[in-house]
Amino acid sequence: MTERVVERCADCGWSSKLTTPRLAAHALRSHSCEKHRATRAAYERGLARHAKVDRTPKPCLHKRAAHVHGTYACYVLDRCKCTPCSAANSAYESNRLRQKAYGREDLVDAEPVREHVRALMESGVGLKRIEQLAGLHGGTICKLLYGTKRDDGTYRPPAARVRKETARRLLAVPVGDVAPGARVDPTGTIRRLGGLLALGWSIQRIADDHGIDRQPLDRALTGAPVLASTAARVREVYEAIGDSRAPETDRRERISASRSRRRAEQAGWPVPAMWDETDIDDPYAPTPSTTAPRRGVDLEEFAFLVGGGTEPQAAARRLGVGLNAIEHAISRDVDCADAARRALAEWRAVA
Repeated sequence: MTERVVERCADCGWSSKLTTPRLAAHALRSHSCEKHRATRAAYERGLARHAKVDRTPKPCLHKRAAHVHGTYACYVLDRCKCTPCSAANSAYESNRLRQKAYGREDLVDAEPVREHVRALMESGVGLKRIEQLAGLHGGTICKLLYGTKRDDGTYRPPAARVRKETARRLLAVPVGDVAPGARVDPTGTIRRLGGLLALGWSIQRIADDHGIDRQPLDRALTGAPVLASTAARVREVYEAIGDSRAPETDRRERISASRSRRRAEQAGWPVPAMWDETDIDDPYAPTPSTTAPRRGVDLEEFAFLVGGGTEPQAAARRLGVGLNAIEHAISRDVDCADAARRALAEWRAVA
């Protein structure tokens, strides 16, 4: 084993152990007494600071956790500075800095995650529901959104970075996953109910046929927020009915359908076929116009429908006109008037 050469500064006490006298002498000439004294003073201050730390183990006072000494969680959450907890914190910080140097840091930017959580809240998902869906503690989400309160009464700003696992769990929660009891925007519900009214379906008939309480439906049409369960049920009914018109087999049903269509016309609610599925829930999407441009009467199509067994009133509605407009076009003897007049006369003779 090579013997080391020791050189020591008489002024500041600096010393070195090197392999040759020339290297030791060069190090002695190059050292800074001022720098060595500052380093020594900082070291002594650190020893004094560590000596003042209370190393007595602190108990865990959390209601839903039992943190164990010698862990990073106990050091941070219970603020325990005992020797095992301090060692665990040192190991955690050393590993974090090492992973950061290797480019494998576990923290990511918190802003996209924060925006996603806010979008969930705007869509009607509460914080407790987000906790359940993401499998996270509420304190994690509160720190992300609002920050935390310090011991001196001031507030720490919202987290700038979050763990990758936390970000993955929160971003995996879809915006549409709302609790059944949450209140959501009624726009889509109003437009779906309005479309069904435009087809002749009354609110009472929708409620009776599909087992829905009528009161939430009437309340939704006033513009009040609706329960997510009500919105989902209306969506199911809307998709089940589609473009089917309400049956009109007797006088009562015809009166009900006529009143429903008149109500939809007065409110400006278009039929379902006029809505795009991507726009019907968007409160900023414009409502399609229910005023159709003036057009001619297709008597050929009318004659075909009536000849196939369709009632004249129903055939006229399918063409977007009234029966009076059909009779007026026949009286003016336009194209295909003879075929339409013959089909109408045959239907009346049979009826």
